[in-house]
Amino acid sequence: MKNFIYILAFVAIAASSCVERVGSPLTSIDGDELVVHSIISPDEAVQAAVSVSHLTGISFPESAEIELMGTGLQGSSLRFSYKNSTNRYILRNQQFRPTVGGEYELRAFVPDSDIDTIFSRTVIPAEINIAKAEFSNTEIATVNSAHDYFFDLTIQLEEPEVMPAWLHIIPTYKTNISDEFQKFEIEDPTVEKNAVKQFYLEEGIFVDMTKLSGNEITISVSTLIPVKPGALIKNIFFETRSTTKDYYQYLQTRAKQTQQEDGGFSAPITNFTNIDNGLGIFAGYSSSTHSIKF
Repeated sequence: MKNFIYILAFVAIAASSCVERVGSPLTSIDGDELVVHSIISPDEAVQAAVSVSHLTGISFPESAEIELMGTGLQGSSLRFSYKNSTNRYILRNQQFRPTVGGEYELRAFVPDSDIDTIFSRTVIPAEINIAKAEFSNTEIATVNSAHDYFFDLTIQLEEPEVMPAWLHIIPTYKTNISDEFQKFEIEDPTVEKNAVKQFYLEEGIFVDMTKLSGNEITISVSTLIPVKPGALIKNIFFETRSTTKDYYQYLQTRAKQTQQEDGGFSAPITNFTNIDNGLGIFAGYSSSTHSIKF
């Protein structure tokens, strides 16, 4: 039951009118656990989603105390403030960014409650850049004047000084009539099966760098939504995230949970957490971008 409630905690943040917001003090009972979701990178202001998992449901405290400690802070800590418009906690110093190679610790508790204080640690892995990318074996299917594209993408990676555990590669594209990024559908990998993974409803692919032979990956993709009449694919873009193993394991279990729910199965999934004394995820990544003309 707790595992299911834990997943719901993140889904329900967006539906704040349907859940309980709790200011201080928070009435707590034995078995209540703090749930924190914070994935940090040098490209974004640090945020955290916080909830409390009860035996019978979830609530969202507005009075939680959260601190970030680590590289670049000279032994001090930065605090978060609750933002009503997003139901999230935002780092008060919004100019601060984690650094590549940095180590960070998150600490959170709810004042005037018996809920345990939680801790977690993460690092920001070194970036891996794409050295070269190209497409091949292009096929186009026309349906009602719209076009579905099918082709292979071959990605060649640069070798970093420090190898991260995992890569998350997210390909997208833009057309000649729109500046919006459009998604690809990716087929199950047929090569490097031990190293390259794809998760249900998650964008892109995940690469276990410890199992990848060489520095080249080939994946088969197709346009998720047919390209409108008169539109042509202009550029293909890649976001490459160097991630911790915790980041990978969290998304893996989240995808399994979603797939099981969509399939109507009820067998429990043990959700990944790296939070001491609580539930959730605190993980880091760094990213780089690459683009090619189509």
